Amino acid sequence: MEEIDDLIRGKIREWQSRRSEIKSLMQSNPERTLELSHVLDLMDEEHTAILSGSTERRAVDNDRQSATLQATNIKHSLRPIAAKCDLQLRITASSPEDLRKLLETAVYELQGRIEAKGAVAGEHRNYPGSMSGTLGNYHFELDIEGESGNE
Repeated sequence: MEEIDDLIRGKIREWQSRRSEIKSLMQSNPERTLELSHVLDLMDEEHTAILSGSTERRAVDNDRQSATLQATNIKHSLRPIAAKCDLQLRITASSPEDLRKLLETAVYELQGRIEAKGAVAGEHRNYPGSMSGTLGNYHFELDIEGESGNE
């Protein structure tokens, strides 16, 4: 029984270390948040299995699953970013409050344009927008270039 407890403790330490690495990857690569969240979900299932007092055979299976997850993470960390986004925004306002309002309006308009046209992988897209009024004016241009290489 003591041997299994040591095994479980070791698995939990290893699991915590890998989870910390995944969270660090999420912070340094925000474009991969969805993908890494899925990995964290799988790790939660693994954690539940560890805490339920898995037998040695199940521990071996967890080792295999951990190795698969680590290999998957390495593969995905070398994968090119799917698209390159370039946003140019120019806002002219007479006060900080007007600037804030114009920025909110520009972001709202930009989000609406992106959602309305959808995202098509590998397609080059350009989203211009502008407004002029009593608060001041803004002009933006979002350029999205699809992935040029094959995985």
